[in-house]
Amino acid sequence: NNNNNNNNNNNNHNANAPRWQRSRKPDRQLHGRGDNDNDINRQNQNDAVVDYANETPPVLPYPANTVWPKPDNWKSIGFFDTREHFGCTSYANDPTKPLPTDSDWNFFKNRYKTVVDGSARFDDLVPGTKGYTLTDDGDTQPYYAAHGDRGRGLFASRDIKEGELLHDGNRSDVAFPSGMAWRRYVFNLPRNKACDVIDWTWTQKESKDGRYKIFIAMNISILMNGGETDGEVNVAPQESTSSKMYAKRDIRKGEEIMTDYEMYNTVWSKVGLKGENDDDDIEDDDAIKDDDDIKDDDRSDV
Repeated sequence: NNNNNNNNNNNNHNANAPRWQRSRKPDRQLHGRGDNDNDINRQNQNDAVVDYANETPPVLPYPANTVWPKPDNWKSIGFFDTREHFGCTSYANDPTKPLPTDSDWNFFKNRYKTVVDGSARFDDLVPGTKGYTLTDDGDTQPYYAAHGDRGRGLFASRDIKEGELLHDGNRSDVAFPSGMAWRRYVFNLPRNKACDVIDWTWTQKESKDGRYKIFIAMNISILMNGGETDGEVNVAPQESTSSKMYAKRDIRKGEEIMTDYEMYNTVWSKVGLKGENDDDDIEDDDAIKDDDDIKDDDRSDV
């Protein structure tokens, strides 16, 4: 029975494969939020799907809880090759990896201040394990983090009405000023935390005519998984430039909160994270060149 249940869960995970879905050779299908990357479908050169969920985890070259040596090309490496450098597939495939603790969330924030922006402020009194302050009235999100069929995820802590505001990225999301800043941050994290940040990263415009930016979040809101069908997707922004997410329908207490990753375009070429072997993810007329981005700032590594 346990084997049957595991097979069913694997099928469910494959049906909910994550979706950054921007091409590279070989193709990598990744998203940028949540944790339903437990069965990342990656394809080889012959487009044969490989089931990484059933692979034996590889032996890591360095301990998973340490900062690894940077590769020689770390200042120009692309997003997908960064993920490959850390061997993040095996970590993503682990459905038992723990929920981040308040200590973990604080580590992410402090490291951001150290290597990206020393003036960054993280003043919210709500601990990362509970989310963040959602409204001026002091309300927090009506959901909690737990393990579910898709690994780590978010679940409704009460019945939620259609149209309710469930997430406001303006109060939660953290932007990186450049691809170089993102690389510097990731390569100064212990390996498992680096893999978390990589798989939590997405790109988004904040206005129709604005530029794409790199975002993550440093609280449980980033654990929101993506649904595959309209029935599963129960929260979404009203437009692709908005960071506010509303309930699309009534949501029952205990139901998993799921959004549609495809609402936000993933365009690594627009943020200086396109690798040498990556295909163009969209029209590349104004892709960010790393020459602008690579100006080695004076921040010392930690």
